[in-house]
Amino acid sequence: MFAQEETQNTIITSNDSLIKNEIPVTLNNTESIPIAPGCENISKSEQIKCFIQFLNQHIIRNFQYPDKAYNKKIQGKVQIEIVINKEGIVDKINTRGPHKILEEECRRIVSLLPKFTPGFQNGKPVNVKYTFPIVFRIQ
Repeated sequence: MFAQEETQNTIITSNDSLIKNEIPVTLNNTESIPIAPGCENISKSEQIKCFIQFLNQHIIRNFQYPDKAYNKKIQGKVQIEIVINKEGIVDKINTRGPHKILEEECRRIVSLLPKFTPGFQNGKPVNVKYTFPIVFRIQ
């Protein structure tokens, strides 16, 4: 009924303060990325893999193909952008996809994410933006 597609184009950046005209910090320049529950006490490179795996498992556990979309054969890729704030909470969810029904399902799934350990830059917690797709496909 659906397929979750992994991507190599995952982007994690930090937006500590766009108001101050600061350039967003990329994942490679971030001192510490947000840490998903269960991903503590491992190396930075493993934390990234663990973060992505945690997110994928969360999506799979909570995914429900919307009945209206299924009945109307609505499918496609929804691009999701979240911001994990300085407290480790997902506080911004932006979606862009082929239909509002699919976007709403993505927002519902993401809104169920638990609190993370926040990302850090220069020893201070920062807002971290993460972009990923969810693919809705009827098979």
